[in-house]
Amino acid sequence: MIGRRFGPLIVLVGLGAALVLIRAARIQVTEHETWAREAANLERSSRRLPYHRGKILARGGEVLVEDEERYLVSFEWRAFRRENPIGQVALASSAWTGAAVDLLSDPDQLAERAIELLELSPADLAVLAGTDRARAGDVAFYLRRLTGLSERADGRLRQLIAEREETRSVLSLAEIACNEVRSELRGEDAIREHVRARCWASLYDLDQLELSLGRERGALLEELARRGREVEDGVASRMFRRAAGVPAGRLEPRALAAWDLSWLQRALRWSDERLRQWHAATRRGWQEYMLTRIAPSAALEARLSAEETTIDALLWMLAPSIATSEGSQRAALLPWGEALAGATPPALFDGAPLSSAKGTLPSFLALSKNDQEGAWSPTQDLFLHGGEALELGGWGPLWDAVGLSDWEPPASAYEAFNRWERESSMEDRRLAQWLLVYWAREWERGWLMHQALDPGAPLLGLTEDRVEAALDDQDYFLVEQGRRVRALERSPSYEVVYLLSRYPERFKGFQVETQTQRTSNEGALSEDDPLWRVIGDARRTNLKEILVHRGGFEELRSLRQQALRSENDEFELRQLVESLPRYDELHGADGVERLMDEDLTGRNGYLEYESLAELVRRGGAPVLDWRPEHGSDVELTIDLDLQRAASETINFPEPTGDTRFQDEAWFSSPTGAICLLNPAGEVLAAASAPRLGGRSPIPYRDGQGAFAYERTLRRYTALPVGSVFKPFAALWCLEQGHLSEDEGLACVHRERRGARFPGYRSVDCHSSRGHGRLNLTAALRVSCNAYFAQLGDRLGTGAALVECAHTFGFDMPTGVNAHAEGQAIPEDFESPSFRRADSFTDVELQRGANGLMVLEGTPLQVARAYAGLATGTLPELSFVRDGVAEGAPLPISADHLAVVQGALKEVARTGSAKLLKGLDVAVKTGSADYAKMTPEVAAQLKFPAGSEPARRKHTWVAGWTPADDPELIFVVYLHDVGVTSSHSAVFVARQLLSRPEVRAHLERGGS
Repeated sequence: MIGRRFGPLIVLVGLGAALVLIRAARIQVTEHETWAREAANLERSSRRLPYHRGKILARGGEVLVEDEERYLVSFEWRAFRRENPIGQVALASSAWTGAAVDLLSDPDQLAERAIELLELSPADLAVLAGTDRARAGDVAFYLRRLTGLSERADGRLRQLIAEREETRSVLSLAEIACNEVRSELRGEDAIREHVRARCWASLYDLDQLELSLGRERGALLEELARRGREVEDGVASRMFRRAAGVPAGRLEPRALAAWDLSWLQRALRWSDERLRQWHAATRRGWQEYMLTRIAPSAALEARLSAEETTIDALLWMLAPSIATSEGSQRAALLPWGEALAGATPPALFDGAPLSSAKGTLPSFLALSKNDQEGAWSPTQDLFLHGGEALELGGWGPLWDAVGLSDWEPPASAYEAFNRWERESSMEDRRLAQWLLVYWAREWERGWLMHQALDPGAPLLGLTEDRVEAALDDQDYFLVEQGRRVRALERSPSYEVVYLLSRYPERFKGFQVETQTQRTSNEGALSEDDPLWRVIGDARRTNLKEILVHRGGFEELRSLRQQALRSENDEFELRQLVESLPRYDELHGADGVERLMDEDLTGRNGYLEYESLAELVRRGGAPVLDWRPEHGSDVELTIDLDLQRAASETINFPEPTGDTRFQDEAWFSSPTGAICLLNPAGEVLAAASAPRLGGRSPIPYRDGQGAFAYERTLRRYTALPVGSVFKPFAALWCLEQGHLSEDEGLACVHRERRGARFPGYRSVDCHSSRGHGRLNLTAALRVSCNAYFAQLGDRLGTGAALVECAHTFGFDMPTGVNAHAEGQAIPEDFESPSFRRADSFTDVELQRGANGLMVLEGTPLQVARAYAGLATGTLPELSFVRDGVAEGAPLPISADHLAVVQGALKEVARTGSAKLLKGLDVAVKTGSADYAKMTPEVAAQLKFPAGSEPARRKHTWVAGWTPADDPELIFVVYLHDVGVTSSHSAVFVARQLLSRPEVRAHLERGGS
């Protein structure tokens, strides 16, 4: 009977057991390899191995820039608040009470607060969830983390807490969870002691880290709390911007006080005081950003890129910074801009009784609409329709902080024009800062007009859809801001590195990173040498590059996690590992770093272990071990000996020669540049002065002496090249048949301005007696302005002058960026006036042939032209050896070249550069009028009575040596000098050519 009942069941059980045994045998024997690999992949560990970016070397191999491995201690707020008991207690308490986050430093208080929180029950949390589900969820999350249970016990505790009607405390539920999974923690008392021990240990560990870092007692916890407040501030700012469409810092406190921001306070659990603190910090940060970054950059950009020659250029440049939401954007700030531009209240608020704006149209919006009511310039319009005294309001403290307390804004358009004409960088910056604050105050007053509500009126509430959009993004902003890793210690001691690396589980939120850092060899090249701007900088991977390769990163992640890979899979994995940028990877940002980025960039490696156990034991060989391929080294053309010689010469010049004419002030605080080339166009030295920025410039000059700019490739003011252009005008006219070598042209006295001056038509000659009739060689030897003014007439058109200049590389790139995408090495190669060459007047042509007025150039453009003059081939300049730069033969006959070359030898023997006699050079001097001579500048000069200079100048010397067999092309440029080249630049050129480094270079045959 029993057998009949249970027989079938026994048979079924037996069949099931047999199937299990067969399946187990199949797995162990037939599919053993497959399942073993699958199990191993569950624990697979891997990492990408960074390559080293190639070195940048000087000529001869000395290292200038290289990658170094360095430690960095960083901190992540999100990991700290989620994993560290200090953060867990603070965030759980904040979520439960609705108060601000408070990091406790007292061990007893921290532990007791933790136990107190664990006495809450799921029923308590359910009550809170009825009014704020997000807060209740946060409390539940942090209470679980605070218990510090094992993974299995924590999973069971999660299930128990989910029972909303449960009235037992979380502590009691933790006891149940531990019992069910047979955890070592048994009973509430054991769990309490466990939680207390975690709290005590976390504070003890923090004390140890604080001591190792050399921080004062309590300073580290305060630093972490400050980081937490910064995260909150960042979240609040992002949420406000999402809802309002404008940075909170743009609104002054009076305006924001009329807004209903209770939604933001509830979301962040902030008090009224905390909200005020946030806005004060945000307001201050926005004001500092606008006043210290946007205003100065707009001033400089107006000088460099605008066609305007008046302060109007600054107004055009700066207006969009106020009319838009960010200084760097040009899109309209809607609906803010619409409301400011008319009488319509903004469509931002929900049923708010806003008033219409009654004021005049803000001047920055009038400028953007090109609405100048009868004014002939934006600056005049600014003073016609505004011009009232500036009321600083909340900008006062920052106005004083940036050094404007003793500065008076212009009182009229005429005064503003005159101040801009000074071409002082400091004054430019002040004018930009004044204008920015003036317009910002207009913006603020315009909005207060809209918000001119009755005292009893309700607060302005943003529309529901705007608030909801901000609240929906809160979690995203919190994760984004919390995950931003900040450096805590950039040069940690070994003790700190060991502590964090040995016990990572005790220091959640803290981590030691091994970062590749691009370092400069300041022993080889002084750290303040502007040549570093040519060498350039490297930057880390940006967000755009990450997004562009997003698909590749997803594919790489998939392949790394794939259990089994084919040969094709491994090939694709390797391609992705090598080519995808790392987050910490360095890329060329500018200069040679960017120019040669492809060569300097290497390929990442990859290391993969079969299981985590193999990695820990270090005994197992990796499954995949692809070594990184480091980037190639790049050798510059720069000769460090010559670079140091040139830099010391231009930064510490010594006046020599005729001491009756001197600009002693310039020699005591020089501004200028020296560059040296070999005939092939390799840049051997590119030195600029001053080397140190922030120094006090010479009073009453143009202020350029305050800035350590790179000046061999850049123009920061008007930069006419003067008489060093005359040989090229002569060559062109010879080649075009406009002139013969022996033809005489007259430099005689003629009536001009009621007196008799030597010269030609409107061009005066520097000789008080006139030169009489001269042939070409004599004209170059004495640098006769009248002779070359007549050549300007023979050129006939602006197009001819431009073609002449282009033949010798003026108004053209020098080649330092040849075959690069864009300008890796910043270069100002255009001569701005050439854009209107078709309308050049006779006077402009006459002055242009003298290298004045309409013709500008940089020192390296001049050096390139003289390399062409010396050899007959115009080279492409290069800062990198073995580059692709090539030269092109000049379309000038050898006979004509020989004539001009011979004349330049005479300039050094008996002409304007006779101070260089005996140095075996072919050379030309140049003095280009730059600015008016004022009584203040004249008082700084030394000159005989009756020979007062009429203008301040840029002075030049350009040439090559040896004269008959060129090995070194040199250019000396002095900026804003009160005397001519013969009494300034020639002194510096002699000092340069007499340097032992230069003599040694020539003795080696220029190698």
